[in-house]
Amino acid sequence: MISFRTSIVGVAILLSGLLWLNLTATLNHIDKQHAASVINAAPKADTLPSSSAADRARAAAIGGFVSDAATMPLHWIYNAEELGHLVAGRNPAFFYPPASKYYDYPLGHLSPYGDEIVSLLDYLAETPGPFSPTDYATASYDAMKAYTGRLNSIMKDFIANVEAGKVYPHLASAHPDPQGLNKVPLLVARYAGASNLVEIVRQAVKVHQHHALAIEAAVAGALILERIVLFGSSATDAIVAATRDVRVDFSIQQLIAGVMDDVETSLDVTAAIAKYGKSCPLPGGFQGIVFILLAQEGELVSSIQKNIVAGGDNCGRSIFIGAVAAAAQGSVPQVWTEMTTRHAELNTLVNQVVAKNPILE
Repeated sequence: MISFRTSIVGVAILLSGLLWLNLTATLNHIDKQHAASVINAAPKADTLPSSSAADRARAAAIGGFVSDAATMPLHWIYNAEELGHLVAGRNPAFFYPPASKYYDYPLGHLSPYGDEIVSLLDYLAETPGPFSPTDYATASYDAMKAYTGRLNSIMKDFIANVEAGKVYPHLASAHPDPQGLNKVPLLVARYAGASNLVEIVRQAVKVHQHHALAIEAAVAGALILERIVLFGSSATDAIVAATRDVRVDFSIQQLIAGVMDDVETSLDVTAAIAKYGKSCPLPGGFQGIVFILLAQEGELVSSIQKNIVAGGDNCGRSIFIGAVAAAAQGSVPQVWTEMTTRHAELNTLVNQVVAKNPILE
C-alpha cells in the first residue's frame, strides 16, 4: 500500500512544473527578501488555485469566526458518552439548544475565544501603519474590560498585569493555550507575503502569552496558512512543508511529523483527540488541529463536525481548523455564515483588513 508520505511525493513530481508557473507570477509582488525564504521552502505538490489570494485570505479570517460559532453550543463537554447522547444522529454544527456547561450564549454567537480576537480584527481594520503590540494591547484591554462574557485565565492575567501598571512585553500569561493560533488567520489576512510576518505573529502572541510553545505553534500556523493563502496549497501540502521550513521551531516540526505518522495508522479523529488531550493546553491542542486537517484532507464541514464531536476544548481547535480549511477551499458555506450572528459586521471588517495588504491586490 502506498503510504501517506509517499503519495505526496508522487503528486509532487507530477505537479511541480505547474506550481512553478504560479509561484513565479505571485512572487513578483512579494518583497525580495521574503520571496527567497518562501522559494527555499516551496511546497512540491500544490494544485493551482481556482480562487484568488485575496479570496483565500478573506475565507480564512471569516472561516475561523464562523467555525467558532458553529462549535460554540457544544464547547467544553468532556464526557464522551454525554456528548454522544446529545448529538445522537444530529448535525453537531450550530447545535440547538446550546449545551456548554461553562457559559450560556445564544445560538449563532461566538465563543469566548472568538470574542477575544474581535479586538484584533478591529485594530487591524482601523490601523493604517505598522503593527504595534503596545497599541494592540490597549485595544485588547479596552475590549476585555467592556466584555460581559466569560473571561479565561489568560485574559484575567492580562487584565491584572495592565492594571498593575505593567507594559508590553510584560503583560502576558504563562498559560500555553491556543489563543496565539486563534490570532493567526487575522494576522495572515493583513500581513501574508510580508517579510516580517513571523515577527508580527510573535509580537501579537506575546501581548497575551509568553510561553514558548504558544509562540512557536502560532508561527508554524502562520506559515502554514500563508502558504495556502498565497499559493493555493492544499492543507496537507502546507502542513508537510512546515516540517522542512527553517522558520518553524524544531520541536514543532517534530510534533507535526508525529501526527503525520499517526494519520498513516488511523483516521479516527475522536480517538486521536483523546490521545493528544481534550483540554485547552498545547501541545495537545495543536496536535489535534493538525490531525484533523490531515485526516479530513482540509475539508471544512467534516473537519469542524468531527472536531465538535471529539469534545473537550473543541472551540480552542475550531478557529484555526476552520481558517485553514476555508482558505484551502476558498469559501465558507453560506448556510453557516447566515447562522453566525455577527457575520455581516465581521465580514465588513475582514474586507477592510484584506484591502490593506498590498500583496493581495
